[in-house]
Amino acid sequence: MNPYLKLMRPEQWYKNSLVFLALVFSVNFFNTSLLVKTLLGFASLSLVSSSYYILNDLKDIALDRAHPEKKHRPLATERVTKRDAIALSGTLLITGLYLAHSLSIPFFLFASALFALSALYSFYLKQIAIVDIHIVAINFLIRAVSGAVLIDAPISPWLVFSMFFVALFLASGKRMSDKIALGSTAKKNSLYVVYTEDFLRGILYVSGATVIVAYSLYAFLAYPEGYMMASIPVVSFMCFRFMHFAVAGNIAARQAHRLFFDKQLFFAFILWALISFAVLYAQA
Repeated sequence: MNPYLKLMRPEQWYKNSLVFLALVFSVNFFNTSLLVKTLLGFASLSLVSSSYYILNDLKDIALDRAHPEKKHRPLATERVTKRDAIALSGTLLITGLYLAHSLSIPFFLFASALFALSALYSFYLKQIAIVDIHIVAINFLIRAVSGAVLIDAPISPWLVFSMFFVALFLASGKRMSDKIALGSTAKKNSLYVVYTEDFLRGILYVSGATVIVAYSLYAFLAYPEGYMMASIPVVSFMCFRFMHFAVAGNIAARQAHRLFFDKQLFFAFILWALISFAVLYAQA
């Protein structure tokens, strides 16, 4: 892959697909104008995301060179110079925010907040245990809520509650897997002095259980006809599958885009999407 494209981490853009949640669950997926607007919103958030990924890599060059997996990043291997990286980051940020502003002022504010909070995370907050995974969860929430703001859809409390705990679940699983992968070298990172395996396992189990309970309540209360409840076992399976990857130190828990290459998770996700789509749009 081209080092400049790799520096932008396009494999991480899947996170910005959360902007489509409001479009789908407000039963507006076939509304062409709103679909196009959401696609542009996705592009805007992806550019902004890539901008702060580059800033993060600029800050962590020395740490990445000592990391068994991150040492292959373009800045760590000097395939991209710091000067070029700064220029690319600035260009992506300006372009992404300009696009966000052209879509709507409220969406622009959410995109700006995403960048600001992510930059604060990269330069300071990610080294503060417990705070770090909550910031990650809030960033996921910003993406999801920005989709509702973009199309002027009501912000569902289920979207806020469920999305926050899903993100907390994924973030704690990533930390768990990373600690296992680092092995004895983890003690060199002050973050993992606080994050013992038992503590991380506790956060993982609590957040995972909350996701399943929250989704079950949503499926039961928001759709009283009962059809959405058919998706509950699928969601439970996906949570437990990810939990297995996390406690086993599997790379898929550290690099969540790799979860899409797990056949069991992929087919479970497709099944969940089909059930949800059928329930939502059957009477539309």
